[in-house]
Amino acid sequence: MSLITGVAQRLAMRLPGVLGVMLGASLLVSATLRLVPGDPITLILGEQATETDRARLEDRLGLNSSFGEQYLRFLRDVGTGELESFRSDTPVFESIGQALPQTLILSVFALLLSATLGLSLGIAAALNRGTWIDAFALFFASLGLATPRIWLGPMLLLVFAVQWDLFPVGGNEGWRSLVLPVLSLGTAMAAMLARMTRSSLLEVLGMDYVRTARAKGLSERVVVGRHALRNALIPVITILGLQLGSLLAGAVVTEKIFNWPGIGTLLLKSIQTMDFP
Repeated sequence: MSLITGVAQRLAMRLPGVLGVMLGASLLVSATLRLVPGDPITLILGEQATETDRARLEDRLGLNSSFGEQYLRFLRDVGTGELESFRSDTPVFESIGQALPQTLILSVFALLLSATLGLSLGIAAALNRGTWIDAFALFFASLGLATPRIWLGPMLLLVFAVQWDLFPVGGNEGWRSLVLPVLSLGTAMAAMLARMTRSSLLEVLGMDYVRTARAKGLSERVVVGRHALRNALIPVITILGLQLGSLLAGAVVTEKIFNWPGIGTLLLKSIQTMDFP
């Protein structure tokens, strides 16, 4: 009970700060959207709409009131779950509920790829320091970190979807549609994990307790698996968990490139159509 109480107290202490950040972010985004050139009424009705139709739609959407009133109405609708899209009149949370699982699927598979590839390369490089395996892992890490996702995605599409026709060009048509977006999203993280795993494992392999384990006559597999690797992966796994947020952020670019129906695509489409809610 004491553990549960302690966790509850920590959450209670952090809650005001979290709410303050959310309010500040929502206010900043709401104000910034009003600075985007264009007019949602014109985008919905077209340039030939009459002033009467424009005034009627402005009144229905609440765009004829002040920014402060619009923002307070937004907070109210978020709290009651009644926030609706300007263009489709569908609840915003329903649209998010349809798009969010797609983004999570993409991010989770990218996380699995980056963890598997990055950890494997990093461990192999550390255990074969100075060999071609080490050189290849370092080359992959440098190339992966230096390659921007906004360039890698189109190149993967051009080669594997257009030139060789191995995968769909875009959309969600099953597991084959996941391959290229996952590669694009997970490569940079795999490169970072490979370099970090190699560095951490080399550091641990040079410690006294590892040399002592070898002096006792333990096999290299036991020394590495039971003693070195267990401690070397602690900071790597910590970073791996923290990187999930960056994967979700990076999914915006990846989803746009591959036309993946996730949160990123929904966000960009809403910005382009000035669908403020």
